Amino acid sequence: MKTSANLFRFVLIFLFTYAISSAQVNKIRVACVGNSITQGNGGINTYPAQLGLLLGNNYDVRNFGVSGRTLLRKGDYPYWKEAAFKNAKEFDPHIVIIKLGTNDSKPQNWIYKNEFFEDYVDLINEFRKNEHKPQIFVASPCPAFKIQWGINPDIIRNEVIPLTDSIRKATNTYLVDFYSPFLNRSNLLPDGIHPSNEGYFVMAQIAESTIKNSPSGIIRYFLTSKTALENRDSTKIYWATTPGTTVTLNEKKVNTIDSLSVSINKNSTYKLITSGEVADSSTIYLQFVESKK
Repeated sequence: MKTSANLFRFVLIFLFTYAISSAQVNKIRVACVGNSITQGNGGINTYPAQLGLLLGNNYDVRNFGVSGRTLLRKGDYPYWKEAAFKNAKEFDPHIVIIKLGTNDSKPQNWIYKNEFFEDYVDLINEFRKNEHKPQIFVASPCPAFKIQWGINPDIIRNEVIPLTDSIRKATNTYLVDFYSPFLNRSNLLPDGIHPSNEGYFVMAQIAESTIKNSPSGIIRYFLTSKTALENRDSTKIYWATTPGTTVTLNEKKVNTIDSLSVSINKNSTYKLITSGEVADSSTIYLQFVESKK
């Protein structure tokens, strides 16, 4: 009886672990990159934490904000040098929200303003290396309501935001507007720079709405749990695309979000093609391995 009980317990643990790993594999990973406004006050008092709650269990939202950091490489505290930047890339996100520029408006940093455009483009391309294709959002900074710690409201409004919009167009990225919705809500930024907890929730609502209303045709992910299969072995292919997308898998129409169990007896290719407001494609190669038995 004891052996049977132990075996039953082992099976339960295995099934529970498998269920967790299966649930994790198809989450949409969101990396929030930024300064103190992204880092927030810790715990739930951050916009990334609130965004994760709003998006729900199908998303994994991580906070990679570091206080005081600049986008400019020559800024006093460049985000480029932070472990958070490396960690954000290793997270391999499907969605990236970049909210930098507030600290760049300080006088010691903005003397390098002519390098802002190029540095921003380079930062975006860091997330696109090695054939990675995340959906990238550049965020307009929240408004500053007074000069504080050298942060300059006029530079943010008249220079950082127009540059950010130019970068969006040049890099085929998307905009999260954290500026306009706060213009008449200075009460949500009590020190003139940083949002209150209520302000972070408003930011999360803005980001959620922007993500959920992304153009049709975007592939969030197309992946499989393993790529080398032996005889009678199988794997599951997962995909997710934005709402309203027309999707085909190996020329057969499929759902916008779904999965498929497959087994093979030769090397096989699975190609996902989407159409909508944008068009996209992604390919998985499965290798057939002869069983040694």
